[in-house]
Amino acid sequence: MDVSSLSSEEAYNFLKQHQAQELLTLVPHNQIGLLVQKANEYKKDPLPTNIAISKSSISSITISKQQKTIPLRQQVKNFKNEMGEWAKDGYKLVPPQIFQARIDVCRQCEFWEQLGGTVIGKCNKCGCTSAKHKIATSRCPLPNPKWTNWKPPF
Repeated sequence: MDVSSLSSEEAYNFLKQHQAQELLTLVPHNQIGLLVQKANEYKKDPLPTNIAISKSSISSITISKQQKTIPLRQQVKNFKNEMGEWAKDGYKLVPPQIFQARIDVCRQCEFWEQLGGTVIGKCNKCGCTSAKHKIATSRCPLPNPKWTNWKPPF
């Protein structure tokens, strides 16, 4: 891949779409810095980047979404409210296909932060983790929710 031919928007989208370790195989090591520089030209809020360079090659690269995390007090309040609603509804869980659909939607969201190469993630809008997706009464915290609470069909 020739990074010099990419626009700043293309570089930004490329970084957002690929896992950090993937970049080491897709982009020549001597062009990773240029890729990050171009991506940062596209957005006013640059992507936080940490590149570890050894004498002969780049050994690792970490690129994460720049997110404002919500205060712990707000996360606790959100959790308390969610648990209260869940208890009132009888502690119902969603079926596996609803859980997976919710996770898939969140993984595409700008507020979702995947933790490493795991299936665990965190929402930087409400502070929830992937466990929230199992709870029938939960819903996306955005003003126009990407998914809503679930009621069993009976």
